Amino acid sequence: MVHYQHKQAGRAVILWILAMTPLILAVLAYAGQVVMLVPAAAIMLISILLFYALTVTIDEQAITLSFGIGLVRKKIALAEVVSCEITTCRWYYGYGIHYTPQGKLYNISGKMAVQLALRNGKAILVGTDEPEELCRAVRQAAGIPQG
Repeated sequence: MVHYQHKQAGRAVILWILAMTPLILAVLAYAGQVVMLVPAAAIMLISILLFYALTVTIDEQAITLSFGIGLVRKKIALAEVVSCEITTCRWYYGYGIHYTPQGKLYNISGKMAVQLALRNGKAILVGTDEPEELCRAVRQAAGIPQG
């Protein structure tokens, strides 16, 4: 049974990729690299498919973070989550999947996130446009007191 599911579109990521595509293709064409136009366009299309959105799903067992069409995903066992707090990501943390001083970040758009503290001492930040709802759902599913 799904306790929570939310898909957030990555407007900034998609716009950036779409803005860069004509520029890259124009540079390649100007440089006489016509043969590179198809692979470059294919890379841009694949990037959009893989990272156009972030879907967060919580069921009885885990929190699943799934980017784009679902090939890039992370599953976090609810039993490993010890706390959940709303936080703000610095603008320079950017988007995607990478390490920050606050923990490993999974973000597609915006600056709001939910920070999950794990039993092993590590932290995971989940970017979201509805942090209160996500944190409430995590706490309820993981049996963490609402705070």
